[in-house]
Amino acid sequence: MEPVKRKAGRPPSKTLAEKPGPPLRITVDADRALTKEAKKLKMSKGKFASAAIVYCTELGIDPTAERVEGVASVARKVEAGVANVRTHNADIGNRLYALTRGFEKTLYLFMQQQQQATYSYMENIEGNLLQHLVRLERHMLEPMLEQIMRAKFDAYTARIMAERAFLESAKQPVTNWKAMHDKLSEERDQMLLADLRQHVENHLMPTPQPTPEPSVTSVPPKPVVPVINSPPTTPKQ
Repeated sequence: MEPVKRKAGRPPSKTLAEKPGPPLRITVDADRALTKEAKKLKMSKGKFASAAIVYCTELGIDPTAERVEGVASVARKVEAGVANVRTHNADIGNRLYALTRGFEKTLYLFMQQQQQATYSYMENIEGNLLQHLVRLERHMLEPMLEQIMRAKFDAYTARIMAERAFLESAKQPVTNWKAMHDKLSEERDQMLLADLRQHVENHLMPTPQPTPEPSVTSVPPKPVVPVINSPPTTPKQ
């Protein structure tokens, strides 16, 4: 029995062509969106509409009551969250700034009180020292200086009387008193100068050294924040 010969033409398709359904009426906006999306996906409007209807039917989605949240909705939620975080950050920053200002004010008042108390204490010490020096000068130094000056004049008077008595006992003219007085004064000054030099050499006073300035602590460098590299993410299979 011979096989049946087929007519020449198009090769048989693997899938059977779907039968078109009855025509539907859609709105102008829906037609524009359908045309745009079908053109983007390079398919016919009927095929895109059929796939959309089947998708909503299989998932049980009511397009008139529910809307699937897309990228725009997620972006709006993210923006709202970011704005909320910024508000909280500003509030925390204001609180920290107010806390720092309050601590700074309290510390400044405390340091000012300590400074005033220290200045008052130093002024009292200075006043006591000055009063003590005045009393010491009035009750001790002035009488001592007065006695020294009186002893000086008494010694000078006794010296003149002794020199003249010596001239009278030696039966020398009084006119020689001036020469003998100058000679004795010169010898006394030389002895006094030698005695002062020897006293200075035996009692050397140390030279005061300037007080070294305190070393200023340098500002510590800013800490280096370590960079933490996140591990590479493996793509999902």
